[in-house]
Amino acid sequence: MKNPKIAFVSLNDPADPQTWSGIPYSILTHLRRADADVEVIRPLNRKIRYLLSPNWAKSKLMKRAYHIEREPLVTASYARQIEKQMRGRRFDAIFSLETFLISKLDRSEPITSWCDATWDLMVDYYYSNPTRAFRKRASLNEQRALDRAQHAVYASEWAAESAKKYYHVPDKKLAVIPFGANLEIQHDRDDIQNFVSARSRESCTLLFLGVDWRRKGGQIAVETARQLNLRGLKTQLIVAGCDVPGEKPDFVRELGFISKRTEEGRARISELLRTSSFLIFPTRAECAGIVLSEASAFGLPIITTDTGGIATYVSQEMNGIRLPLIAGAEVYADHILRIFRDRTTYDAMAFAGWDEYSRRLNWPSAVSSLLSLF
Repeated sequence: MKNPKIAFVSLNDPADPQTWSGIPYSILTHLRRADADVEVIRPLNRKIRYLLSPNWAKSKLMKRAYHIEREPLVTASYARQIEKQMRGRRFDAIFSLETFLISKLDRSEPITSWCDATWDLMVDYYYSNPTRAFRKRASLNEQRALDRAQHAVYASEWAAESAKKYYHVPDKKLAVIPFGANLEIQHDRDDIQNFVSARSRESCTLLFLGVDWRRKGGQIAVETARQLNLRGLKTQLIVAGCDVPGEKPDFVRELGFISKRTEEGRARISELLRTSSFLIFPTRAECAGIVLSEASAFGLPIITTDTGGIATYVSQEMNGIRLPLIAGAEVYADHILRIFRDRTTYDAMAFAGWDEYSRRLNWPSAVSSLLSLF
């Protein structure tokens, strides 16, 4: 079978590791490593958005969610630009991570979308209180895109179920392919034992890795570390990716934002995942946390919330613990103490994480599944 010729339609540059947490970059990289003939269709002119800036300003003033990219005028402009760039050429498939780019696309090639959520699923989860009129327009845009797509791929069962519920996407069009780890993983299962053995059995290091302190539940992470220290387990909380607001306790170590654009930054993140005791991820809303795949790749047990698409990435009592959204720092501390003090359980979680990563939470496997659809 010949290598497929794929048009990768993107609003932002997928060759930039910083775009959308590096997800487009990883997909593009591994498509090409699999010898797919990929052409990126971009950049797209975004000036049309200025015509709708009054709508954006009004929504901002009213504190209502608004995404200009989902307006019919904007989606039509993007479709025309994509069609112009593709004119006179044929592809085996069109691929996009953004449904608003394909909703009005007039091409005969089969289209595959790969998303972490649907629009209606995100309303009042990520997006607060959009106007009724805009919500209807955005929902219609999503419906058209999914009707147009030959394959609707989602990064979690949670998201795929929403496509069935809100947009009546048939099972034959749906596929669930989790996102992988956005780091180059050079180690193997034997190395996981070395990582785990090198971690302290006397003191605990919690790693909080994220750019949105509030949404990712940063304050719960701080209070969990405080609880562990009060209970006699010397604990340090490392915060990477964002700033800690207010006065920082002496057990908090703030590293700030670490860029994956540089080799030094990627190496630093890998070191943190390798040497920490737990990833603490008490997120309030999450579609598909890439850091969960990355933690598993380093045999790092995960303590997180049972929300959004997390269940696809964290199997309960295997590579981590999923707690209810209402769980406070005391509950997080209970589970961390239990696992930390039982090295059999800790080691089992570490190896289960690696097994989950090597089996399904990696980009080569994910892109291979994607290519099988094409």
